[in-house]
Amino acid sequence: MDIKILQVDDIVSINNLDVCDYVVIKELGNKKYKILNNIKEMDKFKEEYYVYGKNENIYLNKAKFKKDALDGAIVNFEFIEENAKNSDLLDKARLTTNEDEYIEFSSKFESFINMVFIDKFEFNYDRIFKKYYSDYDNYHDINIENCYFKEANIISGVDISNSIFIEGLLVKDSVRLSIDNTTVNGELKINNFKSDDMHFRDVEVTDLTIEDTKFNAALNFNNLTVNNNFQINNCEFNYSIEGKFDFLKNGKNFLAKECSFKSINVKNETINCKWEIDECKFEEKAKFSDMNITKDGAVYFKNTEFYASVVIDFKEIKGKFYLYKTSFGHRCLLDYEKLQAEKYRPFEGEEKYSKWTFFNASEIYKQNGKIEQYLDTYYMYKKHESKGKQGIKLLDGFVDLTTKYFTSWKRTVYSMIFVIIVYFLIYMICSGVFKYGTNYTNRSWYSVVGNSMYLSLITFTTVGYGDIVPHDIIKLFAASEGILGVYLTSSFLVTLTRKYT
Repeated sequence: MDIKILQVDDIVSINNLDVCDYVVIKELGNKKYKILNNIKEMDKFKEEYYVYGKNENIYLNKAKFKKDALDGAIVNFEFIEENAKNSDLLDKARLTTNEDEYIEFSSKFESFINMVFIDKFEFNYDRIFKKYYSDYDNYHDINIENCYFKEANIISGVDISNSIFIEGLLVKDSVRLSIDNTTVNGELKINNFKSDDMHFRDVEVTDLTIEDTKFNAALNFNNLTVNNNFQINNCEFNYSIEGKFDFLKNGKNFLAKECSFKSINVKNETINCKWEIDECKFEEKAKFSDMNITKDGAVYFKNTEFYASVVIDFKEIKGKFYLYKTSFGHRCLLDYEKLQAEKYRPFEGEEKYSKWTFFNASEIYKQNGKIEQYLDTYYMYKKHESKGKQGIKLLDGFVDLTTKYFTSWKRTVYSMIFVIIVYFLIYMICSGVFKYGTNYTNRSWYSVVGNSMYLSLITFTTVGYGDIVPHDIIKLFAASEGILGVYLTSSFLVTLTRKYT
């Protein structure tokens, strides 16, 4: 930056002032400001606030003008609207210096150049001029150049360059915003922007919030860096968004809430922070292709509606991906190769979102004929759903154990074989309590093995020829095997049908 600011708490700590454009020296217990032309004057004011400026137009207790610019003043800024008339309105605009003096001016000023504002800066062009000027809609934007602000609220079109905002900047009800080579060490908040004339170039902000705004043309973000949170709330984008969001590469969170998008095409985006799209609507085709979600990244689609086709695929996915209560009006193509390779781990993590993500994914794969992926994700959905149930978890566990919630014909077959073998062993051990329907007297070991296996198979399939009849406690075992046989045989037909239809 061209402007350099140094803030210290004690005058003793200043050794070389030539490295800075302005030095603000803060002394507790005193609220006055002093502007010093040279370093020698500092010794006179050791218990007050000091500002040293190298600019030759800085003077003690007053600001000097350069054409329409207020140049080189350390000020608090406010407009005094009380009893103002058309002729004297601008005379009532006041710049307050350390002695509570005010500086009068009689023509429209347009620029603030080389100025340091210690307290909050507020500028409301709408409130001041709309009431008194018939050509209000043609007013010029204010220009801020090479300035230092503690905090600023601006209700006007504005061009900002080479400046620093220590505690944030609010721009509201503006028709133009251009920010160049500027740092905002706090939140840059843009509210109710009234046009598409928004340009950022070489700008670094801590947080960026845009809300209650309608955009009809692409935003111009050239080398914008957001270091923490970027939020867009209640905004409408009536153009096709294409490209990458490189300005989020250093950020921690991106939130789009209650926004409407015409269409979007994001490609080769690397996501290493949290993206949250909440209660948004996509009117036309949405495409998120070749996304690279790192282990620190996460994408949340929450309560979102897609009215047209959707494509979601990944170049690599090591982080999290969730579809929570999201609806699709048309076909959605969801990557399955990368997710299947990761065993759907990106869907796991937060229980609230995992269940809905597996449900939405299973419906998407089912619609697209991806049966294997459908069965895998539907099974995981049922597992997560069972965690929230009360009282019948034992039954859910049994269905999961034997059939994977009716999604695996292989597990069902394994369960059938297991049941038949277990009951075969029981019958073989208790072979002495059976009654044979014929004069059967062969009691050799191989005869016992054969009869026990035969009885287990006949009982499991509920055929029941009656040639071997169990007695005593074995009747209960035979009855239970018949019930399991009906259950597993039906389950096998269900899972087989799901697999091949």
